[in-house]
Amino acid sequence: MTGKSENPKAPAGDASENDAVAEYLRRNPGFLVDNPDLVVTLTPPDFRHGEDVIDMQRFMLDSLQKHIQSLTSREKKFLAIAEDRVAGFGRVQDGAILLLGTNSMRELVRAVSFDLPDLLDIEAARLCMVSDEASSGAHILAPDVADKLIGRKNHVALLQDSGDRRALVGMEKSDVKSMALIRLSNADKSNCGALALGSVEIDGFNSRQGTDLLSFLARVIESCMRRWRNDSH
Repeated sequence: MTGKSENPKAPAGDASENDAVAEYLRRNPGFLVDNPDLVVTLTPPDFRHGEDVIDMQRFMLDSLQKHIQSLTSREKKFLAIAEDRVAGFGRVQDGAILLLGTNSMRELVRAVSFDLPDLLDIEAARLCMVSDEASSGAHILAPDVADKLIGRKNHVALLQDSGDRRALVGMEKSDVKSMALIRLSNADKSNCGALALGSVEIDGFNSRQGTDLLSFLARVIESCMRRWRNDSH
């Protein structure tokens, strides 16, 4: 039988389609660089050297190496975030154990102000109260200040570059540049104050961070205060 056998490796489509693809690549020389995943689908030419000969294999190898480096860099970032998360959980857990070990409002205020910063690796911490419990050494917080700093409907506020507001929560003598403020509530859910944490870094607390661990710490403080109120009745 005569006739030409089909070449399974021949490019699909007619000559006009091939010309269109070639013209597109000429007009967009960075197409494969921007889409390195397509490189692995190409069939490279034989490895050759010489003037005016494009080493497609070298191009593919370089592109794949860059792609792998990008993935490795991204993996390292995710790993660093996970490690920070685990470390943060451990610090908050130690802080919760410390606070639960206090036996009075005065002990709680001292633990927050003097021990909690070291455990959380921050510059300062203050317990701010709007009730008569401020007499135990907590910072006296005007009733509207918490709403102004945190937001009337918010429970946590992360204030980046907030050094000008540190005096409002009793940190005027600290080198604080960013703060986390977590609202504290009474048993009836009414506002009773806030836990203020300060960092020396301008972005030590910022909107990209999670707030669940900070909220947990505030709930521990609320639990301690409710326990003492019940014991006094």
